[in-house]
Amino acid sequence: MRLASARGRSWDPVPFAVLWAGQFASVLGTLMTNFGIVLWAWQRTGQTTPVAMVEFCSFGAVVVFGPLAGALCDRWGRLRTLVASNAAAALLLAGLATASALGSLSTATVYATLVALGIVLAFQYPALLASVSFWCLNATTRARAVCCRWRCPSRASWGPRQPPSCFPTAG
Repeated sequence: MRLASARGRSWDPVPFAVLWAGQFASVLGTLMTNFGIVLWAWQRTGQTTPVAMVEFCSFGAVVVFGPLAGALCDRWGRLRTLVASNAAAALLLAGLATASALGSLSTATVYATLVALGIVLAFQYPALLASVSFWCLNATTRARAVCCRWRCPSRASWGPRQPPSCFPTAG
């Protein structure tokens, strides 16, 4: 099914739907794994310090490598970066699952894996956001797609983000 834009160009929503479905599954799986690791750290130690270290390792790498990752995503290309980051995340999580199945999972292994996963996700997010705006029809739908990022809570935020235009005005 092709849709017509305001400029007369035709647009096929299938590539966008494939991208969206794949990235939804990838990000959801990664976030669920991160939550499971937090529960594992608590169950294994019963202390808050390992839980805090799990969160620090996963979010700290995203914060540190985020600015560099955005610049490199522009140079490498969005699709190449998405494929490489998803493959690396899958390999890291498969390695973590293998270590857990073999009974050799330690907190040091988890911390190292989460730092590496944070670096991978630092590359995945800018490439994904740039890809969403690329697949949109025109400037209006591109702005709506980018604005959707502000409506959803981010991994690195403390709560839902709202752009200033969404705040109620006094008057």
